[in-house]
Amino acid sequence: MAAEQGHAGSQNNLGALYESGHGVPQDNSIALDLYRQAAKGGDINAVSNVHRLEALMKDKEGKLLSNRVQARRGSRAPDAGRPSESPLDPPQSD
Repeated sequence: MAAEQGHAGSQNNLGALYESGHGVPQDNSIALDLYRQAAKGGDINAVSNVHRLEALMKDKEGKLLSNRVQARRGSRAPDAGRPSESPLDPPQSD
């Protein structure tokens, strides 16, 4: 396989398949490794793919961490069926 033989373009293409899960199990870690190999091999598209996927993974990791912290504190998002109150809303009388 060309990607295994170090062909940068093939490594980048295989990385895209792993990122999308097209024909292989979806795995961003494998995709990122392949993009990095391709970038080291000189594939310019792989360089942008590395930056894009790193940012995406970091954003997802940050959101997961934030959700875990909120869960530990016992805070939850407002219920979808209940309107959220704004400090600008006038008090409602019953």
